[in-house]
Amino acid sequence: MKFTAAFLLALPAMALAKHAHSSSAIPTPSSSAIPHPSSTPVPSSTPTPSPDAISVCKSQAGPYTQYCAQCLSQCSSRTGEAQEQCYYSVFMTINYIESECEAMNGYNCAGQAVDNVCKA
Repeated sequence: MKFTAAFLLALPAMALAKHAHSSSAIPTPSSSAIPHPSSTPVPSSTPTPSPDAISVCKSQAGPYTQYCAQCLSQCSSRTGEAQEQCYYSVFMTINYIESECEAMNGYNCAGQAVDNVCKA
């Protein structure tokens, strides 16, 4: 029984030693395989928030509706129920951080929480 346990413990070490011995050098990519940036910049596609996104945000924000404009980008790429759940999660996180801050007698806790969660 002891021999079997010792043998099973040694198997991974033996496999590593065999692998390290068989591959002596780490392959490096050739310079032709490395992609080079194109000379023309690719414009970023920042979605413009729809009025629906604003209303969904406000429906999930609770007492934080004044921060919807700042947090809109957090969930703007989602739609439907996924967007609702995303905003719910954003504002629950803000609430949690604000509560932690207030428990430590912090100052401007809601603003700090929003800045933390919805930073650009």
